[in-house]
Amino acid sequence: MDQKHISAMENIHKKHSDIDDFINEIVSYIKENDISDDTFFEWWDEVDSSNGSSFLNDMVQIAEGWDFHFD
Repeated sequence: MDQKHISAMENIHKKHSDIDDFINEIVSYIKENDISDDTFFEWWDEVDSSNGSSFLNDMVQIAEGWDFHFD
């Protein structure tokens, strides 16, 4: 996934304290930018989630709920 998308999603995360608002905006962003599941999961599989960042912890909701959010 392009760094511009990752940065944009990190910025979305910074402005939301509510997880549901964050998820809704991220889902909208992914749809608006035609980010495919292949593209998302290529990035996700390379992410080192062991650093425990709150962004990555919240992105788990997107990864685990992909079928729910996008089908």
